[in-house]
Amino acid sequence: MQFHKTAGAGVLALALAVGFANNASAEEIAPDQAVSAADAAVAAQGAPPSSAPQGLTVDLPSAGKPVAAARAADGSTVTLESSTPSTGVSPVGGKSVKTLSVPSSSVVTESVSDGFRKLVVIGSANSPTHFDFDLGLPQEIVARPVSDGSILLQQPGDNGLAATVGKIEVPWAKDAKGADVSTRLEMNGEVLTQVVDHHGAAYPVTADPMLDFGSGVDLNLTGEQIREFEFGAGAAISALALAGCGLATLPTGVAGAVVKVACAASATPNAIDYLTSLMDGSAAEEYDADTCYQTSILPPTGEVVPVAASNCE
Repeated sequence: MQFHKTAGAGVLALALAVGFANNASAEEIAPDQAVSAADAAVAAQGAPPSSAPQGLTVDLPSAGKPVAAARAADGSTVTLESSTPSTGVSPVGGKSVKTLSVPSSSVVTESVSDGFRKLVVIGSANSPTHFDFDLGLPQEIVARPVSDGSILLQQPGDNGLAATVGKIEVPWAKDAKGADVSTRLEMNGEVLTQVVDHHGAAYPVTADPMLDFGSGVDLNLTGEQIREFEFGAGAAISALALAGCGLATLPTGVAGAVVKVACAASATPNAIDYLTSLMDGSAAEEYDADTCYQTSILPPTGEVVPVAASNCE
């Protein structure tokens, strides 16, 4: 599973690299072999290579601290770690390798520019098809699965709006011959499970969803909501300019809900910049009522771009 960046988001990433080619007898993967298999899987998929994180801090698992974590500039932290017991953690070439207690399975964790990636390397067809990970989120953030198979990480607001602080992307899986392998994500409380139906595939099989988190916050709005926002935007911006994000009263409807989301995600000056750019854009552009659009609250880029409809569910 790989954690990937949205607008300015720091990222976590978890990829599952399943197995060595048709090696069903191996019961343990040496750490250097696990890293080699993980590197080959990343290259075959064309995923971003390992690199130093930008704008956030990443802790790789170690013997003294066996949980991977990504911390944004404001101190908010997301953790993701296998809930399967391990027999040890080894550093290999700037990466961390955790050997799991299930047959022929290891977890390689490496930093990327947006956070970190986890690759589960499985060297036996007898290995499990379900891989559980404990997902640790800030208290105000919830994980919400949507219809396209992705999972949004959101801070809920009013009128059905929510600030999106991260996203676990739709997962993919490929076998060693490049064929698609069925995979999906499941959420059960704070446990994220990637299911990879790898039996019968050519090993190794790699499955990789991507998650955004860290230094950016987005708001997804339908074209109809943007139009509704425009009607109350002037009053909302004036109120913020006078009283800041601590104002006692807000405009009603979508405009007030957008103000709440912007203020929860950012300080007053940034919130005003965001609302102003959104108001200017809504006045200058024609938006399709049923299309989902994404705007960046932090940083306030002023861009409004169409995105998958699942983001506005």
